[in-house]
Amino acid sequence: MIPTRSLLLAAFVILEFGCHAPYLFSDFDETRYTPHRTAPEFRKINYLRHATASDFPDSGFYYLYSHRDPERTPAPDHILPDLYSRGFDVTLAWYRPPGGCSDPDSDVEYDTIHHAYFVVRLSTQDDAITLFHFIPIDRPIGLPCPFYVLVYAPNSG
Repeated sequence: MIPTRSLLLAAFVILEFGCHAPYLFSDFDETRYTPHRTAPEFRKINYLRHATASDFPDSGFYYLYSHRDPERTPAPDHILPDLYSRGFDVTLAWYRPPGGCSDPDSDVEYDTIHHAYFVVRLSTQDDAITLFHFIPIDRPIGLPCPFYVLVYAPNSG
């Protein structure tokens, strides 16, 4: 049998923690789960036949989509407006669709199949984006398969 003193202590800890939970998790921003602002339409602004380091600006904060199931990489047309509506200031995004990796300037065909590669650049550091399977990365200097990369940006009006 559990002593009464232990039960009272357990009840006190649960009540105390429950009353102060909002303060313990003050960094948690509930609006990240609920869209709260009108998202701009994002558009393809470039099609890179061969992406290089110069295609990634020095400024900004970069995040790579990384899900344990790489087949679940979302289409940019769907996730970019969603991220923006949740408060993330996406300024640019790069997306290489899944598939083979062939250099457009070469006759050589590679047997390697790559998963989609999706990088977003935010204007300010915001690691809350990790809630949506993005991980912070340094400015990309290259991609695993740098061919046929689509570049997206929000419409400015």
